[in-house]
Amino acid sequence: MDAMDKTIRMAGDMIAENFDRFSEEIGNTALFTNEEVTLQRSEKSGMATFHLKKQVMMEDFIDELTKYLAVEVLCAYCQNEGQDYKAIAYSKPYQEEMYVIVMESNQHGLMDEISVVFFESMDAMLEMLEKQLHQLKGKQVEVLEQQHETAFYKNFI
Repeated sequence: MDAMDKTIRMAGDMIAENFDRFSEEIGNTALFTNEEVTLQRSEKSGMATFHLKKQVMMEDFIDELTKYLAVEVLCAYCQNEGQDYKAIAYSKPYQEEMYVIVMESNQHGLMDEISVVFFESMDAMLEMLEKQLHQLKGKQVEVLEQQHETAFYKNFI
């Protein structure tokens, strides 16, 4: 699944290393297609979209994903009478993996792709996750799952 342009790699490039590790880990699953994946980079992060082999319900996908990856679910919620779903999962940065998985659906939880943001630093990753938590507090949503703040911050100590 590694379709990233090798010319943009530099020694010690944490974003590229996290992308490669993630791609390798999910390549060993039956969840994703073999379609080429491109990493779009910014200064502190890179984002890629991974396509699933078939449409799946978000809840089922999260259950499957956690069998293959050591990720924590930060939050999962729905709104608009159950039409729109969103879930955020993240790797444990102390395991030298820094990425956030964003799952979204406007089809009552049915989805066919995920977006993954890879980070250069733990601080940048924490900043994004805190922003997601802050945004959740101001929304009228049905929270399906949410990690306790104490458990969340322990992963960044």
